[in-house]
Amino acid sequence: MLITDTTSPFSFGISGTAAQTSLTSTLAEVKQSHQRLFMSQLRTRTRIHGNACLDALKTRFALYWAKVPAQGSIVSRVEALLFQFEQQDLMGITARELREVLQENNVRVNTTTASSALATARVEVPAQEQQWINAHWNNTCHKPGSQAWLKSLLDIEGCPDLKPSVMRRALLNIGVNVSTSMLSDMAVAAKVKVSARHETLIRTWWDGFAEEDCLMSKLVMLLRLPEYQQMAVTVRQLQIVLGKAGVKVSREMMISARAAFRSKITVPQQAWFDTHRAMFTGYTLGDKIENLLRHSKHPPMMPAQLWNMLRNAGVQVSFAMVRQAMRGARAATNVIVTADQERVIIAAWNRLCQSNMSLVKLLGTILLEHGHLGITSVHVKQALNRADISVSNVALGLALAAVKASPSTEELSWIKPAWASINHEKMMEFRIRDLLALNRVLQEITPAKVQRIMWEAGEDICIKTCINALNGIGFSRPDASPRQPLLVAEDKELDDILDMALEMNDTLTGHQHVTPDDNRWIGVL
Repeated sequence: MLITDTTSPFSFGISGTAAQTSLTSTLAEVKQSHQRLFMSQLRTRTRIHGNACLDALKTRFALYWAKVPAQGSIVSRVEALLFQFEQQDLMGITARELREVLQENNVRVNTTTASSALATARVEVPAQEQQWINAHWNNTCHKPGSQAWLKSLLDIEGCPDLKPSVMRRALLNIGVNVSTSMLSDMAVAAKVKVSARHETLIRTWWDGFAEEDCLMSKLVMLLRLPEYQQMAVTVRQLQIVLGKAGVKVSREMMISARAAFRSKITVPQQAWFDTHRAMFTGYTLGDKIENLLRHSKHPPMMPAQLWNMLRNAGVQVSFAMVRQAMRGARAATNVIVTADQERVIIAAWNRLCQSNMSLVKLLGTILLEHGHLGITSVHVKQALNRADISVSNVALGLALAAVKASPSTEELSWIKPAWASINHEKMMEFRIRDLLALNRVLQEITPAKVQRIMWEAGEDICIKTCINALNGIGFSRPDASPRQPLLVAEDKELDDILDMALEMNDTLTGHQHVTPDDNRWIGVL
C-alpha cells in the first residue's frame, strides 16, 4: 500500500471521545433522531476536521514535499504529497484550498490537477479488486506507446468496475501510472456498444457528405437526418463509430454540433445579417466575422446562431472560429491600442520577419518581449490589422497558449543542457521524447508547454510535432524500464484553438515561415 502504516497526526483529536465510542454501537441500538441534520451542519463539521490536515500542509509543507520524488508529472507528485496522510484526513480539504497551499509554496497547479490528485488520494482500493488487478496484470499486452495494454486489461472478463480514481489508485499500487482522464475514456468506450447495422448506416451517410464540408457541417447534417434521429444513437456511440472510420471528434465538438443543430435563428437576427452582409470582408475568415460584428450593432445571439447563418449563406467556417471571433470582437471593444503600442508592435514585426521565423513563434516572441508594456494578443491583432497585416486566429491562439505556458526558473536552467545532451540525428518527435524521458523538473506537460520550452532551447517547431511526440509516449512499469511514465496534462484552451484547425483542415500545423518579402501575411483561416 502507498499509505504509510503510521498513525495519522490528526486522528488523536477524536481517538477517545464518546462520540467515537457511540459509533461502535450495534445497528439495533441506533435510533433515528427526530431533528433534521442540515447540510450546513455537515459542511461545518467537515471543514473543522479538514483544517488540521490543511494546517499541517501550510506549516510543514517543506517537510512533506521533501519526501516527494523529484521526477514525474505534477499530478503524480501532488498525489505523493497527499499519500502521506490518511484518507479520512483529506476529506475536509477542497481542491481550491489544496491549490492555494501549493501555489503559496511555488508549486503551480490548476484546480483540475488538485481535484484529480485529491480524488485519487482519498480512495482506498478494496482488497479483492486489488488482488484481481495484480493477478491479471502480467497477462495483458504491454506494447509501448499505445493504449493496447490498458484496453486488454479492461476487456478481460471479470475486470472490476471501478471508478477512474479507484482504478488509477489500484494501478499506482503496482507501479503503473495512467491518467484519470484516460482511464475514464477507456472505461466508457469499453462499455459502449454499437450495432453493426447502425455503424454501417452512419459510415454510409458520412461518406456521402461533400469532402469540402468542414467537420462541424458534416456533424450537423448527420444530426438533421430523420433516419439518424430515429436510431437514438448517443454521443459516445457516434464518437466510437467515427473514430473507427478515422475521424476524430472531441466531446466538446459534439456538444457544439448539438447546439448548432438545436439552435433557431430569429427574425431580427436574420434581418441584421442580411442588412450588414457587406461588412463580411477581410483577409481571413476570422477577420471577416470580427468585422461583421464590430462594424454593426447586432441583436443578442449565440455562436451557434451566427454559425448557422453563415453556413446558410454558403460560408464554410468552423464553430470554434465563430466562438473565438465573437470573443475577439467583444474584447476589442474594451481595448484601445495607443500610438506607441502600435509603433512597438509593427517595429517588432518588421524586425522578426528578417529571421525567417515561423508565424506562431514570431507572434509569441512579440508577446514575450513586449508584454511588460501591457501589450496583449488583442493589441497585436488590432495593430497588425491597421497596418494591413492579417494573422489568423489559429496562429495567434497557438502563440498565446505557448506564452501562457511559462516555464519556471528551474525549468529554464534545465532545458538547454538537457536538450544539448540529446541525439540530434533523430527525427524531431523522437528527440522530444528523449528529452521528456530525462525530465526531472517539468510540470504540467502540454503541447503548448513543449512548444514553449523548445523555443527556449533555440528550436522552432510546430504544434503538430509536439502533439505527435506526446502521443507517442507510452506507460511502463518502473521495474521494466528506468524511465518514469509521463502524465500529460489537459489544456482546454489549446484544444479549442486546435479544433479550429481540425475542422477546417488547417495547414497551419505545418511549418510556415514569415519572410521579409511578405508585405502582409495572410494567415490560414
